[in-house]
Amino acid sequence: MTRSPRKPERPRLGVIASHFIQYQAPIWRELAKREEIDLTVYYLSDHGRRPGFDAGFGHTFQWDVPLDQGYRWELLPGAEGTSPGSLRHRMSLEPIKKALAGTADVFLRNDYNSPGALLFFYACMARGIPVLYRGDSTLLHESPGWRSWKRMILGPLFRNGVMVLSVGKLVREYTMDLGAPPDRIVSSPHNVDTPYWEEAASRRRPERDRIREGFGLPPARPVVLFCGKLIEKKRPMDLAEAMCRLSERREVSLLVAGAGDLLEPMKAAVSGVPGLSVHFAGFVNQSGLPDIYAVADIVCLPSGGDETWGLVVNEAMHFGCVPVVSDRVGCGPDLVEGIGESFSAGDPVALASAIGKVLDGLEERKSRVPSRIGRYSLARAVDGIVEGALRSTNRSGAHAGTPRPGGNP
Repeated sequence: MTRSPRKPERPRLGVIASHFIQYQAPIWRELAKREEIDLTVYYLSDHGRRPGFDAGFGHTFQWDVPLDQGYRWELLPGAEGTSPGSLRHRMSLEPIKKALAGTADVFLRNDYNSPGALLFFYACMARGIPVLYRGDSTLLHESPGWRSWKRMILGPLFRNGVMVLSVGKLVREYTMDLGAPPDRIVSSPHNVDTPYWEEAASRRRPERDRIREGFGLPPARPVVLFCGKLIEKKRPMDLAEAMCRLSERREVSLLVAGAGDLLEPMKAAVSGVPGLSVHFAGFVNQSGLPDIYAVADIVCLPSGGDETWGLVVNEAMHFGCVPVVSDRVGCGPDLVEGIGESFSAGDPVALASAIGKVLDGLEERKSRVPSRIGRYSLARAVDGIVEGALRSTNRSGAHAGTPRPGGNP
């Protein structure tokens, strides 16, 4: 693990992380560079650092980008070999021991929905230990009864103890519904590794025609991309039907990057359709995704439920892709409104219409993508975390209590 000397004058930020996640590692690396804080990430599981089986993709794989470099981290006792979501993972009290031992001045967690996490939050509140929450929960997928239960259990935390790092508009709405006061909500927009994707886009976009030809996709046809697990929750079959309908009116291409139970049914649904060119790339690891995004014009996320954000949209927008998402996808109000199109989840006809609208004004919509995705950068996300840590420990934050230029998720 990476070690660096501590500076006691800086507030110590301890992150309680579920496991090694490709979207979070860039945040930890950037935080480690900031002089205002002293970072340590504590992991509940070593999943993501070692090869593991993913039920959605249907095979064992390991991310081909390093997730454990550039920042200080520790595996908590019992983390080795533990799977996220297992009973040991959900019940772990090791974060409470870290808090009570005084290993950090302020803690950050991205989850609350496990017994161990709830006990951690309440233990910290009882001891006056500041906690930051940066998650992506929304009200899109919750029944009134479930919301009432959450208000009862989580309300005291968000009203009195936790500072919210809001990744987007729906998260702000969600935490305010739980009682979070506006002056304890700081913008920390949902992001990907901005410098990596910007560099990859500048390098691969000039090659788009050559890459398209390699995929067997005609250079002149617009390309609609699905990138993710081919499972029911993501509703890829809705996109297959929509593309078949769309191809009756115009020539289009479909690019599918992913694996899962619905791979063969999706192939069968789009096979031999006149006017529709198709390429199935299979599972694509992180280093191969730039070629996928570079050839696409539209990125589609037709998920039917529990899609609290959809970071694939962030990645694709760095390549100029226009997003089309269902109304069950959490990034809609932030990334899609005014740029792409939303549609009613589970309605392939509405999906085909939404894609058609984008294609009718594709270049003009593409011109608006860079400024929008620029608001959801790695730097802004880390600025928000630093501000929350400083405010929670009574240090001064550079933007404390003020909206950020370009929007306040």
